[in-house]
Amino acid sequence: MTAPALAPLSETDGRPVWSWPIAPDRYNRRPDLTVLESEALRRLGMNLRRRRCYDRDAPEWDTIGRLLRPLDDARAAMHCPDTPHHRRAITDAIGLILLRAAELGTAYWAWTPDEWLRLIGTSADEFEKPWPGWIDGTVRPYVAAYGYLLCGFTDFDRLGPFNRLALTWRVFGTEPVDRSIQQVTDVLGRWGYRIGRGEDQRLPTVLCQALLLNRSPLLEDLTTDAFARLRKESACVRWHTGSLHGIQRAVAALGHCEPPSRLSTAACPRSRAPPTAGPPGSSAGTPPPP
Repeated sequence: MTAPALAPLSETDGRPVWSWPIAPDRYNRRPDLTVLESEALRRLGMNLRRRRCYDRDAPEWDTIGRLLRPLDDARAAMHCPDTPHHRRAITDAIGLILLRAAELGTAYWAWTPDEWLRLIGTSADEFEKPWPGWIDGTVRPYVAAYGYLLCGFTDFDRLGPFNRLALTWRVFGTEPVDRSIQQVTDVLGRWGYRIGRGEDQRLPTVLCQALLLNRSPLLEDLTTDAFARLRKESACVRWHTGSLHGIQRAVAALGHCEPPSRLSTAACPRSRAPPTAGPPGSSAGTPPPP
């Protein structure tokens, strides 16, 4: 039975608060599969996809309960578009993870980032190739979302072309993500940033990456320390530096962090420095120009 999803977005003293919707500590995260679990996965085979008319009463489902339950809980916590195609994709992603667990002989809790990467692939073609005929690109973001929610997979920079906005919508919901993007683009737009051109074309993607790595859709959680951690992340590659600098300027103007230090274009030759314009009436408290 699937546990009810936790309520991740709440308020404390009028301030929005984000809580992780899944509590991994409540599950049995033993890394190795038992002989019975391995045999049950083998017997279920492609029935792990739980397509229409699958045998819901097969005893093997109880045997793999500790593997299936966290995935179903994560599915309940996700924000899946209410269409048959997406409902099928989010369930197929569970089946795919369980099939790979049967191949590896280990529970997904034990998978390294490299093992998650081999499942998700560095492209849509690489993802679909081992599973011809029943997997399409819609399933891929859901596999990444399960890895992220349950096991902390964040090697997004290794996934090749990948829609980070879609992933943030799936795990955080469209409303808080779109609100954060709009707040940042509103501030930068007032300062003369031409969102959608050049370096700023990447800004929503970089902001989504920052939200994912910070494990919250809220700008209030992008503190000065959070930005310092983000700059040390391998997923924030050098050519993201200009966009991240502009994002921190905007978040600082909204009162959630300190402004960034001066951006060194010599250290980051692929970055385009953001405009130097600040808000009207700028003073010493205004984020410094790059």
